[in-house]
Amino acid sequence: MTKTKKIIIALCVIIPIIACCAFTAVSHLVFDRSVMASLNEIYLGAANKDVIFETEEDFAEKITDEKNKQLSGENYEIPEKLKLSVSAEYKTKHGMQVYYLNKAELNKSDTVIFYLHGGSFINEITKEHWKLIDFLAEKTGHPFIVPLYPRLPLYSCEDACQALMALYKDTAKKDNIKHIYFVGDSSGGTLALSLAKQLREEKINQPEKLVLISPWLDLTMKNKDIASLEKTLEGLSR
Repeated sequence: MTKTKKIIIALCVIIPIIACCAFTAVSHLVFDRSVMASLNEIYLGAANKDVIFETEEDFAEKITDEKNKQLSGENYEIPEKLKLSVSAEYKTKHGMQVYYLNKAELNKSDTVIFYLHGGSFINEITKEHWKLIDFLAEKTGHPFIVPLYPRLPLYSCEDACQALMALYKDTAKKDNIKHIYFVGDSSGGTLALSLAKQLREEKINQPEKLVLISPWLDLTMKNKDIASLEKTLEGLSR
């Protein structure tokens, strides 16, 4: 092998290593986030994932599709291609489908975790949600309760809160359950916080912990800081 080829091979190995190290350092030191979080940010920006509906007509079509789906009364099923690591089964409770992961532990564990999925109160649970829930259920070994709560346009947030509150009270009655956690993302985080507040007002034991992932806190979208924060996030994704 010639000296030139050796140099080229060495550069092909060294340059990517240096780039990875630099990217890792910038992610942690500048943005205070993991490498995976930074990669996801770049992907979402490149794929323009923040644009859910390009026109009002697209939004109206989505609402119509969801309304027809809900009127059909068809039950949701976890996609067959999505292979979960833990057991998952569902029951219909309080007018909604409720999935249980690690259900065998529900009567033995002193801890149970509610996961409330996001989706702007309109969209159903996604495969990305299931991957996260499955990962958490496998790592913790705790039973997870995943309610597919009533959604727009046929149902209101009040309908969702009433169903979730009834499910929470049922779960809290179990003698072996000592610790209840709420995990929610986006609109699911909104519901988790709303339920905790309602429990406090009714002087009912609240969940021991809340884990809110990008909760939708201002449904009016009138907070003056939203526009500036959005510009900051757009800059980070470029």
